[in-house]
Amino acid sequence: MLSALASRLLGQAMGMRKHEELMLAGLLQDMGALALLHVCNDDYAPLLREAGDSDGATVLALERERLGCDHAEVGAWLAQKWKLPGYLQRSIGRSAGTDPAQDTFGRCVLLSGSVADIWLSADTDAARGLAMERAYRELQLDSRRFDEVIAGMAEALPVIAPIFDVRVAQPERIDAITSHARELMVLRNLREIQEATHARQQADESEHRARRLAEQASRDALTGVYNRHQLDILLSQQFDLASRHDWPLSIAFIDLDDFKKINDAHGHLIGDQVLRAFAQALQPLLRSSDTVARFGGEEFLVLLPNTSEEAALSVIQRILLDIVQRPMVELKSGPLHISFSAGVATQGGRERFGTAQELLQAADDMLYSSKHGGRNRVTARSFRDTLA
Repeated sequence: MLSALASRLLGQAMGMRKHEELMLAGLLQDMGALALLHVCNDDYAPLLREAGDSDGATVLALERERLGCDHAEVGAWLAQKWKLPGYLQRSIGRSAGTDPAQDTFGRCVLLSGSVADIWLSADTDAARGLAMERAYRELQLDSRRFDEVIAGMAEALPVIAPIFDVRVAQPERIDAITSHARELMVLRNLREIQEATHARQQADESEHRARRLAEQASRDALTGVYNRHQLDILLSQQFDLASRHDWPLSIAFIDLDDFKKINDAHGHLIGDQVLRAFAQALQPLLRSSDTVARFGGEEFLVLLPNTSEEAALSVIQRILLDIVQRPMVELKSGPLHISFSAGVATQGGRERFGTAQELLQAADDMLYSSKHGGRNRVTARSFRDTLA
């Protein structure tokens, strides 16, 4: 019974699923010894007493010397005669360990006898040491997992023993081993929780870092608004949505007036400050659903989803009035003010464009009209406005 339970628990520790087969193989592996006791008790019982706690090889040698055969051979012969399954015949035939098992199943069954000896041997510590050494050598089972097997044995015996109508004494040392194994299992569970928490934190950090990098890749380094690449993506998406749902999409193409003169007069660093200040001033004047992007140089594009041409024109007019009154940079000579020219075009309503690029070109054409109409103004396809 001890070997049967040990065989099953060793298999579980190794991740095997054939629990019942392991237990049956462990239970029957030494049935040849039982047969010899039954048939020739007068000769075999003294032999076992003489062998004592000797290893399997010594027992086999005595059996062959005194009886002309060993219990493994007898058991295998009986298993074959009874037509037991092949895995049982193999386990019984190598039960003494002279024919090493090449598979994990067989090694678990072979090792189960050494584990059972922890309960049967007079020297519990020596038996445990021998079994643990074999477990590591034959199954690469470390001391922690081995002690978990022992703890499992100690917990299961009070339930299993009555089924077999046997009484198994629990060596005092086993209680200490069981307590130690439980402590190890608690520590392992805590470590696994810590490792899982750490892994989750690392995953969250990696995800956050990936989002941050993706956001940085989509932003213009100077102004912080979306860059040209991201603009192309967003414009295409918004154009498709507007076409599919039949709602208007307005865009405003904005160009800062006389920006080259600012660079020439004050230098490119001041020019960069103006671009940053303009972008920062522009965003709060729009809805959260609107998009600001730097098209290139001193040109910006604003996407106004679900906004008619008339409403878009009014929004950009209001922004222009705000910008011309707001200083972009404070110079030693005084505040630096700017103006801009803009062109507005709308998908839906009065006009429908075949592609997003056609809509963009229409807004660019209106920007051209604003610049050549005197700058500091907003021009739409259906409305015209001049601000001095």
